Amino acid sequence: MRPPPPPICISRVSRYSRMWRHFDAGLYQFLKNQVYIPLLKAELPTALAIIRNLGTLVAVFGVVLAWHGTRTHYICWVLLSALELIIEKIGKAIWDTASFQEFRKSIGEINTRRVIAVAMIATVMPGIFGVFFFLGVEGVGSTLFETLLMKGAKEFFTGKLDPDSTGFAFAHMILLGYFYNNVCLDFEEAPAAKKDEDAKKKE
Repeated sequence: MRPPPPPICISRVSRYSRMWRHFDAGLYQFLKNQVYIPLLKAELPTALAIIRNLGTLVAVFGVVLAWHGTRTHYICWVLLSALELIIEKIGKAIWDTASFQEFRKSIGEINTRRVIAVAMIATVMPGIFGVFFFLGVEGVGSTLFETLLMKGAKEFFTGKLDPDSTGFAFAHMILLGYFYNNVCLDFEEAPAAKKDEDAKKKE
């Protein structure tokens, strides 16, 4: 029997689908093989497949909640994790369209990376706040979520950006998120780039 690989460092993960796959590989394999795949076997029309996929997501995270418990901060963590995965799916669907690939060609790879890093702020935010809900005691995650995200976003979009305001903190978080996403993408792409480089050397 072969044990699962060790967990990855989540401090350099901005796509939380990677975190779910590689942080606890044993749990991921169990959920994938015992819950996710069995529920997705039958082929369905597109509309029903979307509903079925959402139901499968509920079933998977239902198992996670059955393990961790149904306290409010765990439920919030699961909801934010599910939201992040849905946003990732939407992003992947947009990436696969011919329109986006044409846009990608027109702006070049470097600018495409910048666009992706900006878009991924929408995925890293739920993941980060989900961690606060998961690791913090009852009330910690909700306080940070309401103060930094909800109030901060409101102040940011109404132009209240004094250095001691939550709007300024929100803007700071967005800026750091952009650079953080670029660094995480570099870590993700480095192994593939090294493989390509090694393959060229062998030719």
